[in-house]
Amino acid sequence: MKSLGFGKILREIRIKNNISQRELAEIVGCGQSAICKLENGTSEISIETFVKIAEHLNVSPAYLLEHRGHQVIENNEKQEQFKTRAEELKNEFDYKGLEALIQENEGEEFLEISFMQKMILRFKGVCAYYNLKKDALAFRYLEQALKKKAQSIQDHYQNIETHTSIGIIHYEQENYSLAMRSFEKARVIAKRYTTIRSDKIYIRVLYNASLVNSHMGNHRKAFRHLNEAIKINREAHSSFIMHVLYYQKAYSYNKLEDVKNCERCLEISKKLAEAFDIKTYLPFTDAMTFVVEMNKTGRWERNGKWLIDYKNNDIFNLYTIHIEETRKDISEEVLGDLEIEIEFPNMAGSNKSRDEVQLKLTKR
Repeated sequence: MKSLGFGKILREIRIKNNISQRELAEIVGCGQSAICKLENGTSEISIETFVKIAEHLNVSPAYLLEHRGHQVIENNEKQEQFKTRAEELKNEFDYKGLEALIQENEGEEFLEISFMQKMILRFKGVCAYYNLKKDALAFRYLEQALKKKAQSIQDHYQNIETHTSIGIIHYEQENYSLAMRSFEKARVIAKRYTTIRSDKIYIRVLYNASLVNSHMGNHRKAFRHLNEAIKINREAHSSFIMHVLYYQKAYSYNKLEDVKNCERCLEISKKLAEAFDIKTYLPFTDAMTFVVEMNKTGRWERNGKWLIDYKNNDIFNLYTIHIEETRKDISEEVLGDLEIEIEFPNMAGSNKSRDEVQLKLTKR
C-alpha cells in the first residue's frame, strides 16, 4: 500500500490532537511558517525539532520517520523521472511536449523543492520563447528562476542552466555581447565548484561561449574555451561532445584560413562521430570538408559531377551545417543558371531534424 506523505501525516496527527500550527510552532520553538512549510513538503527540520514534534503529538519518532523516509524516496524517484523526461524533450526540441509535461505535474509535491522550482521556471521560460514567441515572458520566467535563493549544489546547477538558456536566446537573436555576458556568468558559477567544473554542464557552457566568440570574430578566445573543454574531457576519460568541440575548432581555423589545422580537426571530429556511431553528425563534417575544398579552389565540386562557382565567403557563417542528399542529376549545360542556397537551422531551437535537407540548388 502506498504510504501517505510525511507532510500529510503530520497534518492529520496535529488536527487529530486538536493542535493548531501556531500552537505546535510555539511548543517546539519555531515559527508557524516553518510548520506550514513542513506540512507542504517544502522545508526540512533538525532531528531535535523532529523529536519534539513527535513527543507533543503523542507518536513515536520512528513512526514519523518511516513516513518521512517513504516520502523522500518517492519524491526523489519522481524528480529523477521528471528531470530525465524533461531534458529528453528539450534536447529533441519538443517544447510543446515539454510544456505539456510541466502542466501535467503542476502542483505535485516533488516539484516543491527549491532546485525543481528553478528548473520549472527555466523550462517555462524556454517554452514561452519557442512555443509562444514571447521574449519578454521568457526572460521574466528565467529571471525569476535566478532570483530564487541558491541553497544547494543542485540550485547552482540550475542557475548555470538558466544563464545558459538566456545566453542561447540572446545568441539566436544575434545579441552576441549579451549572450557572452550570460555564458560568462554561467562559467563563473561553475568554476567555484570542483564537482561542477569537471561536469558536462561546464563543457556545454565552454562550447556555447566558443560559438559566440567565433561569431564575434574572437577565434583565439574560442580556441581557449574549446581547448579547456577538451582538456576536461581527457582528464575525465570522457568523450562528451568531443566530435562537436573539434568541429568547432575546425570552423574557427577555417575562418582564420588555416587549412592544415582545419583539416586536422575535421578528421578528428569525423573519426569520433564514426567511432561512437553518431551518424547524424557526419553531414556537419562533410559540409566543412567541402568548405575547405571551396576555399582552396574557389569552386564547388561534388562527387565529380557538379561544378558551381563559389560566390560568398560568408555563406558558412553559422555553426550548424547540413548537406542535402540530392539524387537529381544536373547536366553541365544548366549549371550556369544555378546558385547555392544554404539554410542554417538553429541547434538550440530548431524544430528541424539533423538529417533534414539543407543545401538547395535553385534557379537564379
